[in-house]
Amino acid sequence: IFEGTNEILRAFIALVGVEGPAKQLTDLAKLDFASALREPIKGFGVLSDFALQRARRELGREKLELAHPLLRHEASIFEAYAAKLARETDSVLIRHGKETFEMQFVQKRLAEVAVDLYALAAVLSRTTRALEQRGEPGAARELELARGFARIAEHRIRVRFDHMDDDADEALKRIAATAYKDGSYTFDVV
Repeated sequence: IFEGTNEILRAFIALVGVEGPAKQLTDLAKLDFASALREPIKGFGVLSDFALQRARRELGREKLELAHPLLRHEASIFEAYAAKLARETDSVLIRHGKETFEMQFVQKRLAEVAVDLYALAAVLSRTTRALEQRGEPGAARELELARGFARIAEHRIRVRFDHMDDDADEALKRIAATAYKDGSYTFDVV
């Protein structure tokens, strides 16, 4: 793997994930609300799609119904944070607009949440299959691993959401700019 490959992959994941919500918010921003109020049929599609999606997300979370009942708690972690990722993505886009596409630290956190959620979904799927095929005693090890992974992923995801708009990002940018300008890190690290 070449230097920077993981960073490029994270940026790709974040930008692809933000693309849909960004288009939806752009369509909403283009809507002439005065015209939509005078001629509701013309503006109904964009407004109703946006409102329905938001209401569905806020009122009743999507349920991960295919997970085994013994994994209900872990499935609820996935459900809660998948919904939070959708809300946070919208929030980031609303706060930062087009600047979001230049905000590498925010992109990295969004991508890492998405990767953890993807991994958690895979773990839940595989463990559900093991439980269905071998029962609880035969899949005890997978069940324990799934529960452990869910706890670790939940912690990482929570930390990333807590630091989504972290002030430390600007400090890191200044440190990197100084090191770049100086041509090296000026402190003895050995």
